Amino acid sequence: MDVTGTTWILVADGDQARIFEERQRAGEVREVVARHMVAESLAEPARGGVFQGLVIMAPPRALGVLRQALPKPAQALVEGSDPHECVRETAEDIRHRLRHLRAKA
Repeated sequence: MDVTGTTWILVADGDQARIFEERQRAGEVREVVARHMVAESLAEPARGGVFQGLVIMAPPRALGVLRQALPKPAQALVEGSDPHECVRETAEDIRHRLRHLRAKA
């Protein structure tokens, strides 16, 4: 697993999605994009190498829908998921969730 590449964290529920970015492993996490849920919008950045890893954080039902809706280039970059509602959390909260998720892996 690449520890130097950029990871995008897709945080979603049934109504909205936010995308956070971690430029290096254990680095700062910042919000990049807030938009209505459009999994297909990840295809082009995934193909273009904009991010090298993808983590999905969403409640179980939304997580299942997202996994199925992700285009193949983005699916190939999924490194983990967190089945919890966290779309209203801050970037710092997301960073802590990401660290916890990776520690369990």
